[in-house]
Amino acid sequence: MAYRCPMGCEGSASNKPGKCPVCEMELERNPGYKPAAGTAATDSL
Repeated sequence: MAYRCPMGCEGSASNKPGKCPVCEMELERNPGYKPAAGTAATDSL
């Protein structure tokens, strides 16, 4: 998932920014996230 809770709450990972459903902290970008092939915006150029 592209976003995750900084506290590592289970079930908080998401593909969209927002708040953790468990602890209500803002989700942060997951530095290890790699989008699937064919989903990058530059693929359509």
